[in-house]
Amino acid sequence: STDDTAAIQAAIDAVHSGDGGGTIIVPHGQYKVSSTITVRDYVRLVGGSAVGAGDYSRSCGFRVYTGRSAANTYAFDMKEGAGMAGFHFWYPEQVTNIQTSPVVYGWTIGTSTATTDERDSIYLADLFFLNSYAAIRLYNCPRFIVERIYGQPFSTGIYADYCLSPCTLRDIRFDTFYTVSTDNLYVWIHTNGRAFDIRQVRGLFGYNLQANGYKEGFYLNHANLRVDAFGVDVQATTYPFHVEACDDVGAHGGYLTSGETGVAGITCANPLTGYLG
Repeated sequence: STDDTAAIQAAIDAVHSGDGGGTIIVPHGQYKVSSTITVRDYVRLVGGSAVGAGDYSRSCGFRVYTGRSAANTYAFDMKEGAGMAGFHFWYPEQVTNIQTSPVVYGWTIGTSTATTDERDSIYLADLFFLNSYAAIRLYNCPRFIVERIYGQPFSTGIYADYCLSPCTLRDIRFDTFYTVSTDNLYVWIHTNGRAFDIRQVRGLFGYNLQANGYKEGFYLNHANLRVDAFGVDVQATTYPFHVEACDDVGAHGGYLTSGETGVAGITCANPLTGYLG
């Protein structure tokens, strides 16, 4: 119940100002945050070693109140070289599975909003997004590494744009576990949700990327987009793999099912610019 925002920010600021960066170990517990926390340059927050869906209260996590009705805000703003690992995120004021549409929140984790503000080498790992409206926004952060991510963001799982050096996504699954197909919230996600939204990324390497129950599993759209994906598993999704524009996209091995009559597993703009293999 105690608002921990100021204490967490003070710890980050102290490590950053003292040594120019470092690791902050966050003890087991549930931490309430009510405004944006800035994870400063070369500071890494590390929580629990295990994050699970069965009983998330047993892992280290944040109860997030930040960004209600403010879509372009971040609960955690990542600076250059910053990182987070070993947390779950829960929005106590988000709707339950019986509501017809979720409450709009800002991104749980985000980087820059401008092409002049580069955030290089972001690291995110072992994170669980229980009911985020939108989970991770990666903008102007070349060489990011995002791995072992799980959860059910309602609107968008990962958005990446203007990342102009090779980046990595590994072992990521967005799944509608929070709802069942007869729930109103599931219908909203299946009608509006996008698991992976990839734009201008000059060299994205993806490994074991999964989505289940969304409208779009993978949405790729930029003339300067280069992607190699190894093992793509998308199920019960209207458009499992949709390419609007690209430079060069290769998908190697996977399983794509739309669950919709007359809709292909792979769909493209017509005509498609770029090369799809």
